[in-house]
Amino acid sequence: MAATDISLPGLIDQANITLSYAKSPLHINSAYFTSSGITYATASIPLQSDLDIVEATLPAKISGSCVTLPLSQSFIKVVDIPYFKPSTMEPSNRQEISDQLIPSPIPVNMIKHAQFIHNLPKADSGTFWINLMDSQQGTLASSLIGCQCFLNSINCLIKGTKVHPGSPQCQ
Repeated sequence: MAATDISLPGLIDQANITLSYAKSPLHINSAYFTSSGITYATASIPLQSDLDIVEATLPAKISGSCVTLPLSQSFIKVVDIPYFKPSTMEPSNRQEISDQLIPSPIPVNMIKHAQFIHNLPKADSGTFWINLMDSQQGTLASSLIGCQCFLNSINCLIKGTKVHPGSPQCQ
């Protein structure tokens, strides 16, 4: 469906009426088209139940639509990962570590863009740095921090970290 076929005032009115019937305090003030779809502006942060109500008001002809809160980035690291493969003493690479992290609580789509860094030239451990697409409150990162995962039969801890604008070794 083309953007010109959608009446934004009509969508806003329909969503506000439905929110009012559901006794939700949320009110949509305005809407505008963006490159990723339609953005609604509200005076307060909606609850998940509010998002579900707004999504239900979207016309069926808007295919593949979903209503979500804006995302931000959070940062975590998996520490004390064995840098060398257990049997060969060859350095592990990012792909091998990524494959071992698949059963961990970290979302698979976040793992594939992570960086694996050798801690020190003479160290036998490395750190896996992961940028997470997260909610504004950092809910995903908060749920992962403190969790553990097994890599090369070693128990590794997930910790929070700050943004690493250059080399992650600088943190």
